[in-house]
Amino acid sequence: MGMIMWMGGPILIMVLLWIYLFFRVRRTAGELGLKGRGKEGLALAVSTAIALPILGFWGKAGIWAILVIHFGVFLVLFDLIHGLIYRVRKRESRTWRVIHRFGLLPLLCTGAVFVYGHYNIAHVVETGYTVTTEKAIRAEGYRVAVLSDMHYGLLDNREDMQRMVGELSEKQVDLVLLCGDLVDERTTLEQVNDLFAMLGQIKSSFGVYFVYGNHDPAQYSSAPNYTVAELEEAMSSNGITVLEDETAAITQDLLLVGRKDRSSPRLSVEELLEGADKSAYILLADHQPYELSLKAEAGVDLQVSGHTHAGQLFPVGFFNELTPDSMNYGIEQFGEMQSVVTSGVTGWGYALRTQGPSEYVLIDILPE
Repeated sequence: MGMIMWMGGPILIMVLLWIYLFFRVRRTAGELGLKGRGKEGLALAVSTAIALPILGFWGKAGIWAILVIHFGVFLVLFDLIHGLIYRVRKRESRTWRVIHRFGLLPLLCTGAVFVYGHYNIAHVVETGYTVTTEKAIRAEGYRVAVLSDMHYGLLDNREDMQRMVGELSEKQVDLVLLCGDLVDERTTLEQVNDLFAMLGQIKSSFGVYFVYGNHDPAQYSSAPNYTVAELEEAMSSNGITVLEDETAAITQDLLLVGRKDRSSPRLSVEELLEGADKSAYILLADHQPYELSLKAEAGVDLQVSGHTHAGQLFPVGFFNELTPDSMNYGIEQFGEMQSVVTSGVTGWGYALRTQGPSEYVLIDILPE
């Protein structure tokens, strides 16, 4: 279903926007005095010129497709507002007629959204959560840092990453979890080595652990810039432990479970926890936040995930919420388990974020 929406959604939007623009421009051209083929030709040319760039959604021109989609949404919105106002007032000024007919307000709003989106994706903030447990964990609890979905290389943000590493090293973190999609198909081998050299420097009591996301192995590229062996060498050489359907006893009362990404064959949570000491606090790192009720039933106390980007581009996050037994962003309770989903340190595909923050997460796990 998700793939169908990904491939077919932009085409449907393009067709609908083209139809809407054709009749809108046709009407405006008639009001300006054009008739016959001149009116039809102008409507055809303008609607095609505006809507056609949406076909670049899947390629390097994707940012232009996103711009056009935003413009189309604002255009429809302001047309609806204009229609409601006109029904009440029964008249419009000449100035407003020009502003409305030529879509000046939708253009202005689209520009404002893009300025905000570029600012938002490049400014990483700290988001904190506190969870409690009845289990007998140490009195001071644990502080866990969660970093996900950097897609390193999307932005030229090496200095920002260094600053984030410095901030985290001052937070007295016990455990650092890298929850997948730190790199992707566009990341170069040099950037891979650079990123994990930085992340390996984060000061923590019990180390830095990594679980794969769907993009880290660069599996969507026919000519990847690095191999999985090179990726894992970059992590191991910087003291980062990779967990693939494995558990790690951090202390006697804290068990970390790291899953393979759901895009590859993997063990069930029940199989991973077979023989585990359920009296310990069970922390599960799984890149994609799905099947949450099943994990709660298996005895997990806290799951941390990324993947969704909190939508990244409005209103995608609201559609993410429609997936059953999953989450888009934030913290929620599933039975006896709590689940935290981060929107990610950066984002994917486009240097733009109009939904959700760019963030790293700190979770304080405390005894009740």
